[in-house]
Amino acid sequence: RAQPRNNGKKWEFIGPRNWQYGSKPDAPTATYISGRVSGLSFHRDDKKIIFLAAAGGGGWKSTDGGKTWASIG
Repeated sequence: RAQPRNNGKKWEFIGPRNWQYGSKPDAPTATYISGRVSGLSFHRDDKKIIFLAAAGGGGWKSTDGGKTWASIG
């Protein structure tokens, strides 16, 4: 039986959980969000470019390997 290759990389649990968005935690204006991913795709030539489709929030693009995201519709 063939063994899967993962190039030494491991999955890291990051949820599901609510993410704090905006202000400091527990501040009166703090907003907590979460969502469901319905699609994920990596650029063919540049693996730092990632496209994400969110079930309730349109399309997103990252150009730094997922550290930051920008809405694309």
